[in-house]
Amino acid sequence: MAHTISRRKLRGLAMASPLAHFRGWRLLAACPACGDGPRSVGLAVVLARRSDLTVCRAVQMLRCSRCGARPRMVRLEPPRGSRNSGIVLAGPGAS
Repeated sequence: MAHTISRRKLRGLAMASPLAHFRGWRLLAACPACGDGPRSVGLAVVLARRSDLTVCRAVQMLRCSRCGARPRMVRLEPPRGSRNSGIVLAGPGAS
């Protein structure tokens, strides 16, 4: 029997998890002010500085490196070749 989980529940579980549980994953974030497409940040970079963060707190702290705006979209992307799918954390599709 296949088990399914709603996107909303998956998002909630991910947001409450320690960021370290997603080691090897990447955060994609798009800035509404700069209008650029999503930029990618490896979680290893964040974990090297702040290993105590939850995913929720990391998302709250995200700012554009150019203009300082909060992102309009944030998505967790699994490592290449992973069977996991990405998780929309904020923005369209984050329901």
